[in-house]
Amino acid sequence: MGLSTSGSTNATCKDLAVASVEGAKGSGLDLYFNYQYYLEGIPFNSDIIAIRSEHAFEDWSSIESSIGGRKDVLRGMEALLNDDEKDELWTTVDEQSRELLCRHLCNEIQVYKKILSVSVNLNQKLVQESLEELEESCPVEATVSLCDSPLPDITQKLYESRGYSRDQTLDRHTNEIVVGRSMHPSPPSPFEMLWPGLKLPHYMSKDRHYDIESVPADKKACFVHVGKTAGSTVGCSIGFNLHCSSKVQAPGLFPQYATNMFHSQMYDCDDDSAFFIFVVRHPLDRWISAFNYDNPSKDWEGYRREFGEKHFNFRHKLYAECPFKTVNDIGEAMSEGSNVTDVCKKRAAASIDGTEHFGCHHYFNYQFHLEAIPKNATIMTLRTEHLREDWNSVEYNLGGEKEVLGEDNKVIAHNNVNQASGNNLKYLSDKSRMLICAKLCNEIQNYKKILRLSVNLSEEQIQESIDEVMHSCPIEALATTCHDPMPNITQKLLESRGYMN
Repeated sequence: MGLSTSGSTNATCKDLAVASVEGAKGSGLDLYFNYQYYLEGIPFNSDIIAIRSEHAFEDWSSIESSIGGRKDVLRGMEALLNDDEKDELWTTVDEQSRELLCRHLCNEIQVYKKILSVSVNLNQKLVQESLEELEESCPVEATVSLCDSPLPDITQKLYESRGYSRDQTLDRHTNEIVVGRSMHPSPPSPFEMLWPGLKLPHYMSKDRHYDIESVPADKKACFVHVGKTAGSTVGCSIGFNLHCSSKVQAPGLFPQYATNMFHSQMYDCDDDSAFFIFVVRHPLDRWISAFNYDNPSKDWEGYRREFGEKHFNFRHKLYAECPFKTVNDIGEAMSEGSNVTDVCKKRAAASIDGTEHFGCHHYFNYQFHLEAIPKNATIMTLRTEHLREDWNSVEYNLGGEKEVLGEDNKVIAHNNVNQASGNNLKYLSDKSRMLICAKLCNEIQNYKKILRLSVNLSEEQIQESIDEVMHSCPIEALATTCHDPMPNITQKLLESRGYMN
């Protein structure tokens, strides 16, 4: 009641009541050091992960997954995070007092919302969940973006309690506060501008130690990470926050100039990027790896818990409803005389040419990534089979050293290795190989097109890779057209890239 304009509380006590709510001096430590203080007290370019007290078990699991651990690390241990002493605050506050408290907490609520929105482990759905919970108590403040009073200037608090010097806290030219995300919201990424309301996943961003804003426009490169081509190996080495077992930075300009990434349905590149740098692999080898990587047959329920119902259903249609445990099963299904149902035969074919979604690595193939970038894009390519050689040619084309990676290179660590890729899972009979190569024909033509468009590859290097395809798919390696027409992926581009090419 001390916040009320009416009542018998004296002026001094009213001021103390306001100070306690707004985090001013004179309040206790837990009130004084509030959300605003902690957010502005960390570097403005920090990566933030949050645990919401109301969803501690769920968020603990998401944090564990974000830092490379098991998402179900606390399975069976829920009691560890149970709060047996629930705060009954709102049951003891009358309606008028609650409204007054919420009004004076408005700026603190905005900072709370900011912490949620920048937390890399919380998706849009989880953020909205917390905002709806907040709305039950403070409906006005939960939905506004500006408050009646401005956000407090806590420069002095940061000086005294955080240890920032004046130069670290204030811009020397404008004297404005430069510490804290609440004062400097991050600009939306290209992906976020293309898809308003969605947040770019953490793995798509560069490590914060890279100064991407200083990269010259004529050097800025989009890293095109086609799945199961050693893209994670390259991406981790150039500073993206992928599934990285090693954070060793590769030398040279390439890691500095690759500022953004395009992977599957996540297009986070500027269309006017100077270069689009692909990582590619023999199309048959890539498809085999994708089939095995996307196969959740060892633990269907674990897959459902980790990736959700949508992706569970995608895979269930191919790997559970049809008798496809290995890549050879796919080939056998397409042979004459196969007793596989017509529905499963169509699914087998669609998994090869990427015309139906059974897993991201099948579906978002060479054709999708090539047609999704601007038609006039300047392309460079790293071939998995010749990674060091092509890395050096990319570096040289960017203006760096021609032999930046020596023959004894130990910088590029293999990341996100397919654990389900033993020889028995890679086996193809000659008949299955021929049938799968025939269905991969258009994808092989797209692979050859990427090679031929690559400004860093010579005619000899292009022919070298085509010769390697000839060892397993000789007809398709020599062909220029295929029995099946090139798939029309207009709808795929519209739904996953954001435009029709």
